Amino acid sequence: MQEIKSKKKKGKFTSNKVLYIVTGVLLVVLIVLIVLAVKGNGSKDKKNENVYSEDNASSKDNVFEENAYPEVSSLVNEYFVACAADDFTVLDQIVSDMGDDEKALIERKSEYVESYNDVKAYTKLGPIENSYLVFATYNMKFNNLDTMVPGMETLYIRTDDSGRMYIYKGQIEAEVSTYIDSAVKSDDATKIIEQVNNDYLNVLAEHEDVLQFIEKFEGESDLVAQAKQLAESKATQENKQKEEAEAQAKAEEEAKAKEQEAAAAADAAQNAQQTDEKVTIVQTINVRQSNSEDSEKIAHLFVGDVVTRVSITGDGWSQIKFNGDSYGYTKSEYVSTFTSTEDKVKPTTVVNIRSECSETANIIGQLDTDLTYTRNVIYDNGWSQISLDGSVGYVKTEYLTK
Repeated sequence: MQEIKSKKKKGKFTSNKVLYIVTGVLLVVLIVLIVLAVKGNGSKDKKNENVYSEDNASSKDNVFEENAYPEVSSLVNEYFVACAADDFTVLDQIVSDMGDDEKALIERKSEYVESYNDVKAYTKLGPIENSYLVFATYNMKFNNLDTMVPGMETLYIRTDDSGRMYIYKGQIEAEVSTYIDSAVKSDDATKIIEQVNNDYLNVLAEHEDVLQFIEKFEGESDLVAQAKQLAESKATQENKQKEEAEAQAKAEEEAKAKEQEAAAAADAAQNAQQTDEKVTIVQTINVRQSNSEDSEKIAHLFVGDVVTRVSITGDGWSQIKFNGDSYGYTKSEYVSTFTSTEDKVKPTTVVNIRSECSETANIIGQLDTDLTYTRNVIYDNGWSQISLDGSVGYVKTEYLTK
């Protein structure tokens, strides 16, 4: 491994070195602030003679790996436990060069953050030997909120002469600054950042109480606006999916009902009562291919048409022969056996004459109790056909007498 000593001018990470999860969007510091290197107190690192590792900086195999270094993961977990507890006794032991602003931020966050959970240390080798760059992701439990909120912080870890690891927040060398800037822009880093950001936005979009909590600190920020837009989009999509599911369920239910109806119709047709009798059409009807209202229409017959009924099904249909050798089905209520006659009748009361054998058919006139009329047909369905001024009409048989 080639090692070179850093001779370039050292610098210090300040607040303008903070990297946020969403490019161009400032996240509330309590929630998803990624501290790339928090302000130091201006002191030099105890190991300013650290050796810059060119291999670490250039290696394509040096990528962020989840919990790949147990000692690093243990230190990161200890750090977040101490942050949640506002325990500076521990923090002073594991964090070097922590500035007053950093301490104030931790104190402020501890007022709202109950705990950091599911902490993962995505780690890659740092630019200095025995150093590490860590993307620490977690789920924050806020006071009075049941929903965990995703977050992320970037930590720079070094090792002292005794081999003890610590989180470094002081001045850094120019090479280190360049290395870290490049690392956080790498593809593997981008994936981690985007994942945390997406998880964060989804939590806000799906949990109104969390969104309101964040909005209280941020106001109508770009991030809050994104979350609201995402919430609306999710609601629209959920409604669409619900409507589609309901439509599909309805279609399946209707299809099932039709299958059952078709099966029942087929069974009824198979077990139909065979007959051979003349019947007349008592209401204008559609003749169908089978004994079902969903069956194909194959003909149209009118009142007074005489056809041959060849069978009667158990589900209220009649199979008829019409127009020579054509066969089809119609509801049995629309046909009737009949008796032809030419008897004279009188109405027992003033009664309406209708266009078909139906109480809902059009009224075309009235019978006068003082007059006598010629009856042409007596239907077995309780109606009679009467001649009337060169045409015919239909009257309930019960209202006629000889």
